[in-house]
Amino acid sequence: MSKVEACKICDNNHAYCKFGCNCDTLVEVGGDEPKLTPEQEVEVKKLLHYVEDIKITAANFFPNPPEMYKEVQLGTLMGPEAAKHMKAWEHNGLMIIASVGKYEDGREWLHISVSRKSRLPTYDEITRIKRDFIGDDRKAVTVLPEKKYHVNLHENCLHLFYSEDNPLPEFSAGLGTI
Repeated sequence: MSKVEACKICDNNHAYCKFGCNCDTLVEVGGDEPKLTPEQEVEVKKLLHYVEDIKITAANFFPNPPEMYKEVQLGTLMGPEAAKHMKAWEHNGLMIIASVGKYEDGREWLHISVSRKSRLPTYDEITRIKRDFIGDDRKAVTVLPEKKYHVNLHENCLHLFYSEDNPLPEFSAGLGTI
């Protein structure tokens, strides 16, 4: 086993801290799949700013993408509990992870992460994921948070959020364009 700098909260199998906390915790890589303690799970939820995980089967809305997206088993990536609360797919080098949670506003939000290994997804790729996972007739947003809330889990990842409650205004001001 080799030692690398990694965060015990995020992922013991990577040589960087996915939560961007720049911790200097040394962990062993290899062996059994890492498990979060209850205290670490609370810390992760604080970092991600959501209050409650919602099981996929209980969600008001969860994507059912076209068959061209190959489902990826999350158990080996994030532990067996992850599969109850999220799903992942791969297509042409894109990794897509979807989860549902209740955030501080009390609404249920679908969160879709879209990433590539070597670069950010393009605008066309993000709009295609929005169409295939959320729908053309639904509004989704990407959030650029205040610095104090920014947590970089993956440098080549973008995020979409969707709520059936649609709490956002129509930004086109009736002109049909933004």
